[in-house]
Amino acid sequence: MVNDKALIKTLNEALLGSKLVDKKGLITKFDPATGSEDVQMLVHDLKNVKIDYFFVGTADPELVKKAQAEGKAIPFANHNPNYRVDLKAIPFGAKIAAVLTMSLMQK
Repeated sequence: MVNDKALIKTLNEALLGSKLVDKKGLITKFDPATGSEDVQMLVHDLKNVKIDYFFVGTADPELVKKAQAEGKAIPFANHNPNYRVDLKAIPFGAKIAAVLTMSLMQK
């Protein structure tokens, strides 16, 4: 699956404009990964469907800072024995989804 660059730009601008995240909190460089997600299969036969698959961090920001200081770029990703969830991340993720959806509906 390859994210659509124009869609990424639009959605990142919406996130930054919402002030839910700032440039420092928006990770735009992420190494390619082979995960178990199959979202690309939903649009395999559909032409002109744009995809932006994104992650919302769920670990306590202080734990992330500490891990990154130790050289661990993305220490608490899902499907990982170190996965951590800060329960405040759940409503935050819902807000992110709402902002992105509203952004797309304005077009």
